[in-house]
Amino acid sequence: MNPAEQLSYDLALAFGYTEDNNRDLTGDSTFSMQEVTEELMVNFCYSFLLAYIARSEDMINSNMEGS
Repeated sequence: MNPAEQLSYDLALAFGYTEDNNRDLTGDSTFSMQEVTEELMVNFCYSFLLAYIARSEDMINSNMEGS
C-alpha cells in the first residue's frame, strides 16, 4: 500500500462512520440543527480529503516517502 492509499485507509477508519450517522441525523428531529451541521461538516471534510488524495496521489506519495 502506498502512502496515499494508507492515508485514505486511515481516514476511512477514523471518519467512515459519518456516512451512517448522517442518515440518522438529518431526518431525526431530536438532534439539534447544530449537531446536524457539525456532522455534515465532518462528512464534507472527509469526502473532500478523499477526493483531494485521489487527485494528488503522486504528490502525496513523493512527499511522504520514507515516513
